[in-house]
Amino acid sequence: MRKSDYDSIFNEIYKKDKKMKEDIISYKEIKKMLCDIRKNKAKTTKKYSKEREVAELYALATGIIACAMHFSADSMKEKYKKDNTVYFSLLTNMSNDILGIINLIDNGFEFQAKILIRNLMELMYTLLVTMINEEKRIEYFESADLGNSYAVWQKNFKMSKLNEELAKYEETVFDKELQQEMKEQRRNMYQYYSSYVHNDFLSMVMGCHSIDKKDNPDDSEFYYNLWGMYNNESKEILETVNKLIWIHLMYFRYIISKSVYYNRSNYISKENISLWNSGFLIIFMIEKMLKRIYKN
Repeated sequence: MRKSDYDSIFNEIYKKDKKMKEDIISYKEIKKMLCDIRKNKAKTTKKYSKEREVAELYALATGIIACAMHFSADSMKEKYKKDNTVYFSLLTNMSNDILGIINLIDNGFEFQAKILIRNLMELMYTLLVTMINEEKRIEYFESADLGNSYAVWQKNFKMSKLNEELAKYEETVFDKELQQEMKEQRRNMYQYYSSYVHNDFLSMVMGCHSIDKKDNPDDSEFYYNLWGMYNNESKEILETVNKLIWIHLMYFRYIISKSVYYNRSNYISKENISLWNSGFLIIFMIEKMLKRIYKN
């Protein structure tokens, strides 16, 4: 904003009331407030550096695996390129979502980070479902050309449909009790984060605050969080993100180990094997870190 713009608009609105200049925000004050907002560092009552590092490493690992798929696309057989595009695009956006959540948290925007977590969940589950179900993967890819993306989403990829497909897959690897637990956990977590996307009144009001949660909920402290002044919930938010990614990658690793879902010889070559290995090396390092963090 230029001072000439400020003066012009001010004079146009308040030309009959020159006294208003003493009461209303000045050009200098606007500039100072914008400068303060840009320089603001969110305050927290809890350290979250370990959780932050784990999330960053997850973003790095999923990004490297996405690169392994993306960079090998040109040399890949034509019939596998469509599937590969689905996989690397979902993984790329997952990696970027994780970094987006970290950046929002660092800057005190916890409400906005929770909205992005729901998107991350949808990307994760869409990736797993498209790997498990070839028919749904083809429909997903072709929806762009056919212009029926919303219909395909309603049919295959809204959360209830994703949950059903994942539950069917879990029948092949888990006992009934664990199957039910995973299904309910996904549904409950999705509903919770959807309340932020839909601006449910309670979630919206709570989202104006950063909460320092105590062992006794009655003792919790609420900090009004205009312009990202606080990030007291960052540790809990990142713990949730890291748990989500850990579960997703456990499924992902199992799926790509089964040729019925993912024939690795079609996608892994001497040109990209080092990227695949690097991505999974980082994942194994994270698992060691997590054991150490939660042991202490």
